[in-house]
Amino acid sequence: MADWGLQYLWHQPEVSVVLSGMSKMEHVIENVKSANNSGINNLTQSELDTISDLRNAYKKYDVVPCTSCGYCMPCPQGVSIPTVMLILNELAYWGDPQSERWKLFYDRLAKTPEELEERRNSGEEAQGAPTLCIECGECLEKCPQQINIPIMMNKVKAIFEEGKQIENMLEE
Repeated sequence: MADWGLQYLWHQPEVSVVLSGMSKMEHVIENVKSANNSGINNLTQSELDTISDLRNAYKKYDVVPCTSCGYCMPCPQGVSIPTVMLILNELAYWGDPQSERWKLFYDRLAKTPEELEERRNSGEEAQGAPTLCIECGECLEKCPQQINIPIMMNKVKAIFEEGKQIENMLEE
């Protein structure tokens, strides 16, 4: 899937540089291979149609355009922002935040500063829930997708902590 995205970007005549987040040598090798197979106006109309179809399908279920790049991290309050964004997108796709699957996933997150500190002190790689967000805005300037992260944290809090319906939260 990443190769399709890179090919699409390199296909555009107005694009002169493509930046790709890479964390493993495997990613570097894949990106170099993709670059070697790329070029301006290199995609066929059929390939462009496929990309358009994929983009439309993805947009339908990708409520928050978070790529989990982690640039917003670390959150000074310990919120695991990419995890919370993943939960919101998965809920938009699968629905029902009260299902056992989502309750277990959300309940693994530390809800209070004390709980987060206690877990970390015990050696656990603890992640913080959106209840820890104080809307400081530090994440806003770091997010390359320009997501209003504090608003998204409030939406997830409302869904899990206040029992709001996900459909209503996504419309706001």
